[in-house]
Amino acid sequence: MLPHCNMDGFEKAIGDTAVKLKVDLHVHTASDPVDNLPLDIESTIKLAAANGYDAIALTHHDAYFHITDDIARVAQREGVIVMPGIEASLDDGAHVLVVNCGPEIEGISSLDELNEIRRPEHLIVPAHPFYPCFGLGREKLEQWSDLFDALEWSHFWNKYFHRANLNAAKFCKRRGIPLVGTGDIHLPRQINRTYSLVEADRDPVSIVRAIRAGRVEVVTEPMSLADMALVMGELTVRNQLLSPRFWKRLPTVFADVYGRRPHRAHALESYA
Repeated sequence: MLPHCNMDGFEKAIGDTAVKLKVDLHVHTASDPVDNLPLDIESTIKLAAANGYDAIALTHHDAYFHITDDIARVAQREGVIVMPGIEASLDDGAHVLVVNCGPEIEGISSLDELNEIRRPEHLIVPAHPFYPCFGLGREKLEQWSDLFDALEWSHFWNKYFHRANLNAAKFCKRRGIPLVGTGDIHLPRQINRTYSLVEADRDPVSIVRAIRAGRVEVVTEPMSLADMALVMGELTVRNQLLSPRFWKRLPTVFADVYGRRPHRAHALESYA
């Protein structure tokens, strides 16, 4: 097992100002290089403020977001702490959130690389860890459990589809790892369904430390089947029919399928 990094010089005591902050560690915006989303960063911050969020982490797919002076001013005006982050895609297809990080995190493709470059201020959380798509799975979670600061309870669940989140909760309980709730927000309709309450001071350092110490509660409600269908349907339309990236890539896809890859003929016996 991998040891936790030394946090000497980073951790600080929680002061008298500690309160339960409404936090989402998994938020995407129109600046995401993968998804075609409706809200820009400023609109996302305003939406979070209107719904009582104290802090959000911007975790675009495979792209670190630098918080500019303009965004910092918007966040300060709206009273929302904006934490930089990334949703990194590993070579095996799994996704891992790294929150409160810098551009050093961009481009990692394996847990080995993440372990090598992790810093004391990072918060490392496998995204939807037991889900069939983009989850790490039990074997790697067991192997690398000491690398992770928390596991995610995803918003995407209901009474018929909840086993993946329950497995995450059971894993956390067994291994003594905190569980955080996130909205994995891509669309406005996903706000307020699942989030974390973190007992911390109003700054990123305190939030990271509080989560690591387990001072976090998951607030969540099940989605209806109709809501699930609406979210998946809108994301599919946006990322396919309404995405310029999709249409630009389409000729390459057709070339790969029909032109560049030789078709293999199989003997009839191979299907027996």
